[in-house]
Amino acid sequence: MRTVLVTAAGGDIGQGVLTSLSLLEEKIRVIGCDISARAAGPYLTDRGYLIPAAKQNQQAFIDRLIEICTAEKVDIVFVCHEDEQYAFAKNRDTFQSRCKAVVIVQPLATLEIARDKALLYEKLAQAAVRVPVTIVGTDKLESLISAVGFPLVVKPRHSSGSRNFSIVSDRQTLLEKITLIAEPIIQEYITNERDEEYTVGVFLDKNARALGAIPILRTMRFGMTVWGMVDNYPDVVAVATRAAETIGAVGPTNVQLRRDKKGALCVIEINARISSSGVFRSRLGFNEARASIEYFLDGRQPDFAYTKAVVIRTWGDLIVPTDKFLQLEKDGMIDNQKNV
Repeated sequence: MRTVLVTAAGGDIGQGVLTSLSLLEEKIRVIGCDISARAAGPYLTDRGYLIPAAKQNQQAFIDRLIEICTAEKVDIVFVCHEDEQYAFAKNRDTFQSRCKAVVIVQPLATLEIARDKALLYEKLAQAAVRVPVTIVGTDKLESLISAVGFPLVVKPRHSSGSRNFSIVSDRQTLLEKITLIAEPIIQEYITNERDEEYTVGVFLDKNARALGAIPILRTMRFGMTVWGMVDNYPDVVAVATRAAETIGAVGPTNVQLRRDKKGALCVIEINARISSSGVFRSRLGFNEARASIEYFLDGRQPDFAYTKAVVIRTWGDLIVPTDKFLQLEKDGMIDNQKNV
């Protein structure tokens, strides 16, 4: 039986990977880790661990993961938090020299492009991928307003998800939002009457060539997809694939696009990782966790066929006995199956 480690297992992405693994026909032993005993992940796996926060101490994080992977004989690691992705990417050689586990994480250069939105838009524009008209800072603000008008989008140049993201419809609000962000970018707001936004899961080989993709026309709340329609959307897939290949992505990657008033597609974001909507894809057959195991561990071509459907996000609850919670807090590790 093979062993899989899922980091940030209590987050929305980590829990999605756990669900994706549970859908596999092959029996997998799953180890989950998180920085807090209050996260659900460690209780949802065969064995759960508490680990240091990568954002605070990368070396301590890497050292602890090496210890866990060695002790548990981990075959493959899914990295499910941005800070942890950077820690692994920056310390890949150290990790691989001390541990045999395969780590599903992007090259550092790809992560840096995806995180720096100004650089991302520059790279995509050079590859003839349409991106929003964007400025960094306020020097060309009046020219932008004259060119595209309101509403405008304000967000940090370096960020992930929807943190500090705003759509503003007037100059006063725009100036207020700009003062709240250390390094803001301001850009045209891409939309149409139907408010069409897509999230596309693209899986790429070691040479950054797309092997498969699945698009979802979606509605967002809480910074994640809560409703979506999965269909073919060939033009969406073509643009998303070109965008992911352009930044040198490897393995699971998420591209977000919107249509403008003329129906033209525009890439607005790339998250170089499995996304929270990955769980939808897995339930429809496009299982990025399975594909990662098959391609990176087994060296074979994954099957990326999927079923068309409407997907709706639901929430559930987890009840944990108090003694288990206290044990995890005290010992930093908990067995959830006594026969493991």
